[in-house]
Amino acid sequence: MNRTLPAAACAAALTCSAATGAASLDDELAAIKARLSALERQVREQDAEIRAKDREIAALRDASRASDDGHWSDRVEVGGVIEVEASHTSPYRGDSESDIVVATVEVGIAAQINDWTAGEIVLLYE
Repeated sequence: MNRTLPAAACAAALTCSAATGAASLDDELAAIKARLSALERQVREQDAEIRAKDREIAALRDASRASDDGHWSDRVEVGGVIEVEASHTSPYRGDSESDIVVATVEVGIAAQINDWTAGEIVLLYE
């Protein structure tokens, strides 16, 4: 009889802990399901926001392209420099001399190819 009493107490303790363990597992499973539902809702909201931002970006890009569709000459600049040197000498003896010389000629061409690329070339004669 002494041996059956501890065995019965152990069996009763295991039965009680199994019952509380099952209830605890059910509560934990319900909490996990609720958290999963909340995370899925958050992901759906973020996906909708990302799609809306993508539409805004596409609209801005289209508006930018529409304003950039001008003639190619609107994206090209041409500039230049011409230096002319003139001199006149009148010596005490002899003939007077005058001279006009083109000292420097520079031509530059710059083009904006796209939003990220530009090119420039300069031709110089001295």
